[in-house]
Amino acid sequence: MNERKRIDKNMENLFFRTDGIRKIICKKWSLEIINIIDKRKQLRYKDIASMFEGISPTALSSVLKELEMEKIIKKEKFNEIPPRTEYSLLQRGEDLLHAITPLKKWIMVDKRTT
Repeated sequence: MNERKRIDKNMENLFFRTDGIRKIICKKWSLEIINIIDKRKQLRYKDIASMFEGISPTALSSVLKELEMEKIIKKEKFNEIPPRTEYSLLQRGEDLLHAITPLKKWIMVDKRTT
């Protein structure tokens, strides 16, 4: 019985730690933004904004801020005129992309069959 409680507690801790990632995955635009940054390696805010129709500047800023807080992306500010800000993936973001690769493959197969 003691072993069972320990396993249950470990599962509870696991689900608690994944809460932040679930919020990121479920948030509109997050995975698309992560994917674009991964493909380009480093992008300016205006370049990200130009790649998405229908996302407001406020929504884009909010998603980027959350991804930065979750340590998925890195925001780098350059002390130049005009000011320049670039975003790139951190290791945690790369790990997330690798983890969801099977899901992306399943979606592609499912689209072809439906």
